[in-house]
Amino acid sequence: MNLLKQHFVEVNDAKLEIFQGGAGSPAVCCQHPHSPNLERFQWYADQTELIYVVARGLGNSSPVKEKRDLTYLQAAHDLEDVRRKLGIARWVVQGFSAGSQVAMMYALTYPDSLTGLISIAGFARGSNLLANPNSQCSPIYPGYQFDLEALQRKTVRRSPAVLSSTEHYWAQVGSQAWGFFHGDIPLALMPGKKLHDRLKAAFEEVALFDVDDRLNEIQVPTLVIGGRHDPIVPIEESIGIHKNIPNSSLLVLENSKHGAEGEDLAIFEDAVRRFFSKLAA
Repeated sequence: MNLLKQHFVEVNDAKLEIFQGGAGSPAVCCQHPHSPNLERFQWYADQTELIYVVARGLGNSSPVKEKRDLTYLQAAHDLEDVRRKLGIARWVVQGFSAGSQVAMMYALTYPDSLTGLISIAGFARGSNLLANPNSQCSPIYPGYQFDLEALQRKTVRRSPAVLSSTEHYWAQVGSQAWGFFHGDIPLALMPGKKLHDRLKAAFEEVALFDVDDRLNEIQVPTLVIGGRHDPIVPIEESIGIHKNIPNSSLLVLENSKHGAEGEDLAIFEDAVRRFFSKLAA
């Protein structure tokens, strides 16, 4: 596997950790706003030039100064600053999961900086995702209903004022999820036992994120990938992105959940290689 060089790039008011390696065209930029996973995409450096950007507050990048630093839009601005500092004319931006929202925001904000776009397990309209009972982010996901009702009964007994509150707050839902509430209304659910500020910021932005009506503005070749059995971002979200981006192709990983796994890894990597080959041609 191609070894990556670690270095730093100054962007506006921050310093970002960068891992860069490989050679060829097109260059591809990867980032995840709250759960970086360099190992998942390091193989790109064996195919072409890879620039992996570590977001503010993660790894050895500058710490987060304010909540704005955690938004999808700020992440897109940071990627553009990195591109300019590295002197790359145009590149492919790849986003996985929450990184897909950054990638779409980047494509709409800096269209002239792109050669292509890759969206993996992404969604374009948060309200649709949160209204989908097949998503573990949705408050109507069947697996949460018992715990949500138990939490509401507990809250009524202990603090009735919370139910009439106009404030947003987080509360644990059972032992396997956290809920973002407005009064007694759950707005979004985050599967997992631990909750930290980056995840809070990401999930609070989910409900507000909406670029669905603007996807037709994305004119670069786009590869949209989703797992048939994804319990977090159901496959219909990827299908919707594909339908609304004019020059896009769709790969459904029939045996995968949230990201390529098992026998689908080879299918995923082959599709990306063919996508890069078309762009280079």
